[in-house]
Amino acid sequence: MLIRARKKIEEDLAGSPRWWYFSPALYSQYLLVSYLINKYIFSGKVLDLGCGLMHWRKFIESRGLIYHSLDINQRSKEVTYVADIQNMWVVPTMGYDGAICLDVLEHVPNPWRALREIYRILRPGGVLVVSVPHLSRLHDIPCDYFRFTEYGLSHLLEETGFEVLEIRAKGGLFCFLGHQVSTLIVSITWPIWGLRQLTWLLNRFLITKMLYKIDRIMGLERFFPLGYVGVARKPSIQEV
Repeated sequence: MLIRARKKIEEDLAGSPRWWYFSPALYSQYLLVSYLINKYIFSGKVLDLGCGLMHWRKFIESRGLIYHSLDINQRSKEVTYVADIQNMWVVPTMGYDGAICLDVLEHVPNPWRALREIYRILRPGGVLVVSVPHLSRLHDIPCDYFRFTEYGLSHLLEETGFEVLEIRAKGGLFCFLGHQVSTLIVSITWPIWGLRQLTWLLNRFLITKMLYKIDRIMGLERFFPLGYVGVARKPSIQEV
């Protein structure tokens, strides 16, 4: 029941900035990923790999970038490509200036193959923003294969030809625990008009924002990271 309710909330909030306040986990992801996109991807076409309900579309287009999407399922007619990230034969080689791959690599049996494909579709100098979990409950069973450390992610990126620009922890122990609490209380109250609005407001300020700040103040992102966001670049032709 909770899984269905959680999916209904995501569908209702698809494309809305309110989605990022669903839990401290999503809030920490949004703040860090949006910052890194602004820092490293300046122009051209960006491919959202494992796009789901395309939560990042409006943000990317608001930066003056061209947004394209890829998912293993045809969830919307607006999805640009339907393919497995491990074999994106439908995506042209060196066709993109940037790519985002957010919480996808843990769901593929061979993340090396997926990263090699991402390397292929990026132009020389193209940038990848990738996020992976460290603390996470089982989800999307049975397609839940891996958890990552900062060092494992760096090794994966370097082994597949990328230059690692930076890797940052996203959220900590309280963000992880808060995500479970947010999922429970928001999912239970979402169908009830009035209670939905009250719960959402309380959750936004007393769980999402507060627990995110506690993690930052206590430095829990360092030793109990919720996950990591990495930025990697495909070397230019002159550097190869």
